[in-house]
Amino acid sequence: DCAILSWSHHKSRDFEFLYAFYISQVTKTYKKCTATRLFDYRYTTEMEQEVRYLCHQEFGAPKEVVQLQKKTISKQLLESEILLKILASSINPADLITITGKYPIKPMLPCIPGNECVARVEGIGSGVKTLAVGDLVVPFRSGLGTWCSHGVFNAADWFRIPSTVDTVAAATLTVNPPTAYRMLKDFVTLKPGDTVLQNAANSAVGQIVSQLCRKWGINCVGVVRHRPDIDTLKATLRGLGATEIYTEEEFAKTEVFSDTLPAPKLALNCVGGESAETLLRDVAHGGTFVTYGCISTRNTSIPASVFIYRDIKCCGFWRTNWTRENHGNPERVHMLKDILAMYEAGDLTAPEAELIPIEDYQKALGGVHGKKCIITYE
Repeated sequence: DCAILSWSHHKSRDFEFLYAFYISQVTKTYKKCTATRLFDYRYTTEMEQEVRYLCHQEFGAPKEVVQLQKKTISKQLLESEILLKILASSINPADLITITGKYPIKPMLPCIPGNECVARVEGIGSGVKTLAVGDLVVPFRSGLGTWCSHGVFNAADWFRIPSTVDTVAAATLTVNPPTAYRMLKDFVTLKPGDTVLQNAANSAVGQIVSQLCRKWGINCVGVVRHRPDIDTLKATLRGLGATEIYTEEEFAKTEVFSDTLPAPKLALNCVGGESAETLLRDVAHGGTFVTYGCISTRNTSIPASVFIYRDIKCCGFWRTNWTRENHGNPERVHMLKDILAMYEAGDLTAPEAELIPIEDYQKALGGVHGKKCIITYE
């Protein structure tokens, strides 16, 4: 039985026992307090809700281990809790890897997957002052378990967004845009006219990188795999802000950078293997090479000369870790507000997406070529 439907996701399923133990310890220490008083104070709003959710009770291939389940939850909200109706939940590669058990973070089983969504507040505890019924919110913490139609969560783990934000943009707000934003902000001080180089330029992160570069006056050169509709793809990515787009084969044999298009101070790699090594060849002296994924599953070979003679810094970026380390950092709120403002101003466009009802979850888990899969619950 999936614990998140009773309490915030990944918390102990023995909560009732642990809470009783906690009450007994408090009572021993503070003789004037009673379990009844504490219970009456903390439990506030009563609710009952039927929930549809995706769950896996073992690690393995997502289409084999994930199941659609239903449950009615009946409880009273704690003073710090909120009841959410999830409107749309995105599926990210990291979610699917987590289900296989091969991700660096292994959740407790049984588990509701999902780190990203947009939700509407349906009920609040008496102590919640920062949110109101009807507000739209997105997760402010990873691992909450968002592939469900409703859930009871701690209010502090959610971030309010404007009601005018597009559903797809809202449902994909907290993973890919912050990844692109932080990589462009945290490794190199970029100024207008500088160049960023990236592979997988057609990925969700890659598209946001191109748009942010356009907004900030930075050249952005992208590399993609060859495909039958390559000319259409190139036109689309240039329309989003890419300065130039090359296939892997074209980039390997073309002198791309010159006095009018300076060599990149920053290169972003999420492919690995030969693709990453080809990117590394063109990074400027003293530049930075950031790896944030490895979709090819191939290791990247870096010769010593890259470090000795070209003074290139090679490092990695993992958004989950950045989020964890910066949970209370005001810069995180500033970043999300900045991204939201760019969406509302038309400077950012959400990736093309396929909205898939939760009943068709097998299709969503299998993916739709060229589109972001987003689960809906209507």
